Amino acid sequence: MKFELYFPVKKPDLIYNQRFGENANNFYATLGMKGHNGIDFYALNGFPIYAAHDGVVTFCGEDGSAGLGVVVRTNEQYEYLNGQAYYKSIYSHIKTGSFKVKAGDQVTAGDILAQADNTGMSTGAHLHFGIKPV
Repeated sequence: MKFELYFPVKKPDLIYNQRFGENANNFYATLGMKGHNGIDFYALNGFPIYAAHDGVVTFCGEDGSAGLGVVVRTNEQYEYLNGQAYYKSIYSHIKTGSFKVKAGDQVTAGDILAQADNTGMSTGAHLHFGIKPV
């Protein structure tokens, strides 16, 4: 089975501020990381953030240095290494009071999850997006 992802921000707003693994000025080393653990998409304060895949919302709330965030886990398992795993998508730096979903909600790719902002340790409004196996 193929795992398809959709962009969490709409074109033509699809601009990357920072790519996976980048480590400008060794900033991420101060957080105990080798590099940036996601992709930062250009998203002004209030830009809608969309689900990148179908799944269940497993988290909505405060997530330390990431500020406010949403996590969506796939409903099905997909190939991972020598087996199968669920995947989760992570959406960080969400605007306070803008959540359109809550933990336990089922979402479809393209559903609006929340709005972008500058919460947590970010230096400007954007969407931090990541994918990880569970």
